Amino acid sequence: MDLNIRIEAIGDATSFERINRAIEYSNILFGSGKDELSLVTGGLSPQSAATALVGSNRVVVCRSGSSGTDIYESGSRVSHCRAFDVPVVDTLGAGDAYNAGFITAAAQGLGLEIANLYGNAVAGYKLMHAGARNFPNQRQLEQFFRDHDGKYVEN
Repeated sequence: MDLNIRIEAIGDATSFERINRAIEYSNILFGSGKDELSLVTGGLSPQSAATALVGSNRVVVCRSGSSGTDIYESGSRVSHCRAFDVPVVDTLGAGDAYNAGFITAAAQGLGLEIANLYGNAVAGYKLMHAGARNFPNQRQLEQFFRDHDGKYVEN
């Protein structure tokens, strides 16, 4: 489940109740750490929020823009992947691009660490192109990995 919360769309406490009910049914929870994960946990830090949201069968993906992405499972961080250092053309759709890359790799049984890397690579590719739906195909993703091997944002 991608939280994808828009602050202007949150009306009242009932909205949060619905979101929290949906979270209970999710196996993978995607969210922006400083915005969405903190918001649904009453203002906890991104790390504390992600840890609090992990369930017995739930993985939490804490996207943090140029700081990369952390994955939490069983109450602790199990993976960190730095963001690729790419020229940014358009950020619209980068979170969705990450999710698509992560889910594709996870569905292939590649594990959380590789899924995190794939998510960041697909998001990195998307950032380099205008439009919300400019995601790479397999050939383009393989070329992205060749072109950007070891080129990460320094934090």
